[in-house]
Amino acid sequence: MCLAIPQKIEKVNRRAKRATIEGGTVVDITMVPRARRGQFLLVHAGLAIQALSEKEARETLDIVEQGRCGCGEHSHSHSH
Repeated sequence: MCLAIPQKIEKVNRRAKRATIEGGTVVDITMVPRARRGQFLLVHAGLAIQALSEKEARETLDIVEQGRCGCGEHSHSHSH
């Protein structure tokens, strides 16, 4: 399973419909045309799929970091 992870925008190139996010990765912002520097985007496979508030981004990152996302090796274990 792949997750869409919130990333903060460092730079936007509207003409190319691209944004540079944390770490220098360039993503496609076609689906989020109003993206702006400092905003958080939900990014999956190089494509920004949704803008998030900082609060939403932090909450999502906290869930992923705490392993409550239902992913990884624990997702296949079942309690009986």
